Amino acid sequence: MSRLFILTALFLAAAFAPMPTLAEPVPQPTGINQGPDLLAQAPAKPRGRVRIQGRDREEPVPLPAPAGLQVDIRQQMRTFVQSITTFARRYNRNFSIITHGGLELLIKRDVVDTTRISPARTYMRSIDGVMIDGLFFGDRIFGEPIADEFRGRNLRLTDMARDNGLSVFVMDFATDRKTVDDSHRLNQDRRYVSTAVHAPLVELGSLPPYPARPFGENSKSILTLKDVSTFAYITNSAA
Repeated sequence: MSRLFILTALFLAAAFAPMPTLAEPVPQPTGINQGPDLLAQAPAKPRGRVRIQGRDREEPVPLPAPAGLQVDIRQQMRTFVQSITTFARRYNRNFSIITHGGLELLIKRDVVDTTRISPARTYMRSIDGVMIDGLFFGDRIFGEPIADEFRGRNLRLTDMARDNGLSVFVMDFATDRKTVDDSHRLNQDRRYVSTAVHAPLVELGSLPPYPARPFGENSKSILTLKDVSTFAYITNSAA
């Protein structure tokens, strides 16, 4: 309740409170007995309550939440991605859609109990793969392992994507050879396609210096995402 509303209510209570009349005795000083023939005074008002014109003021009913706050933003984004897929495949049935980030879109959360989740299967059928940055080694402290809590949460989502037929692409961050090798091994164990980039994404203008020949290099034709075994990622072609 706002401070202005409280002051207004108190002002109205004072203005309209019952005043002493001939039917109500004027309070006597302490120590003077009042005769039994005097009319009883009006009962005292309960403490902590505000009265207006002799009536208790009712508590205001809470306003309902604006309709806009009830919009499921994740579902809106899923619908948007699905519309992109529909548009693209109208012109090319083999067009592949890979989402970068946004792994939370892979699951639906109950609007009442957010701990209850289920796979967003319709959404997953509309895309071909997902890509995530820093699954095992991040760029906040470049090349450092990701905290167990965040890695575990992301692994549950990437495993769900893989188990539902999606290709999973991982970009880890590393400069030393051991970290690059560890990243490749960890991702390969989970059947993810990975690369370890050597610079922050905004500065990435060249291929990693190690290994000299990319992991998974092969001469096979790429017909679907399932045929991809390695990839390169360039964000700054002017570098």
